[in-house]
Amino acid sequence: MAADVCADGAGAACSLLAFASRWKDVMPLVGSLIVATTAATVAFLATWRLNKVMKQTEVFLKFTERYHNIMLAKHQLELRSDEKNADGTPKLGDKQKEKEAYELYRQYFGLMFDEFFAYSRGFLAPDLFVEWMMWRATMNTKC
Repeated sequence: MAADVCADGAGAACSLLAFASRWKDVMPLVGSLIVATTAATVAFLATWRLNKVMKQTEVFLKFTERYHNIMLAKHQLELRSDEKNADGTPKLGDKQKEKEAYELYRQYFGLMFDEFFAYSRGFLAPDLFVEWMMWRATMNTKC
């Protein structure tokens, strides 16, 4: 009967039957293409996200290390500023203290600039950056 419909020229029904016949043969190929594309997309997104998080963590840890080194140098300068010679005069002169303090300020300002630049380019996670800056603000007012 399907052959009669196609022979009579009823194009829509004939086309539908022909399409269904071809689709049945192509369905396994389409299914495997969908599965392969989905797997490749998921693998790409997972790898991209993992790399991004690892780089953000690496950058954060490096900035934290730089910050602690600056704070350690600040502390050491404060300790050396309190030291006195045998005659009671300070071991460090005002010019020396000023030069070292200026260098520490330069390093700290450079660190803050680098952190903001990294944050604005997506190398630092926004929630960590905000928490970090708030913590630093409270710590620096106590120092």
